[in-house]
Amino acid sequence: VRGGAGLLDWDVPQPPEAHQVELAVAIASAGSAQAAPRAPRVHLTDDERSKAEALLPSTKGSVPIGLHLGAGFQSKCLPIEKFSALIAALHRRKPASQFVVVGAPEERPLIETLKAQLEACSPSQPIRHIDLVGKLSLLETAAVLERCRLFIGNDSAPMHLAAAVGTPVVTFFGPSEPWKFHPYGVPYRLLEVDLMCRPCDYVHCLWPEPLRYQCMTRQSVDAMVAAAEELLRA
Repeated sequence: VRGGAGLLDWDVPQPPEAHQVELAVAIASAGSAQAAPRAPRVHLTDDERSKAEALLPSTKGSVPIGLHLGAGFQSKCLPIEKFSALIAALHRRKPASQFVVVGAPEERPLIETLKAQLEACSPSQPIRHIDLVGKLSLLETAAVLERCRLFIGNDSAPMHLAAAVGTPVVTFFGPSEPWKFHPYGVPYRLLEVDLMCRPCDYVHCLWPEPLRYQCMTRQSVDAMVAAAEELLRA
């Protein structure tokens, strides 16, 4: 059973809409007074912050925006063409935006595809971006995201890392339950498509082509831009 549910024999009393943070605190408090849930925080070293500052120095007027293109499985991934359209739109509306892309080494094909699409979107005026995919440790990634004004990405570990260093989040949810896994403890905007089949929590979409992954392919770029601008204004 995925998640090891078959190995468990006791349920912590929690409402069905409880966030995973609240559930984890309830489990840790079992047998004693219930602790109050607090937003998870990542504690960074001076070295990790120094490396992040060297990679992403503070520049007057610059608006660094963190991005992560991947996720644990395909059904959680926004199509790369949606990311490139979002970046191009934010670049037009906020030319000071500096896009900082993080991710694991195996996500190199995603960033290479994005670069090609961005070049096609704006051949005469290159869109400023920093490619850090596969170049950072987990905590170095958190330190870079801490320096960003905003994070945009799928339901993934870097999204939760961004929240854990206090960076506001725009995220897109497909198969996952938003009430369980939304960014916790920071301002956020969570975008979803209203479909009768979601949330399904499936690794692979059950719909046949070309209807597969509609919960991600039908996400609105205009809504993403509006969400990002709203959080940047806050």
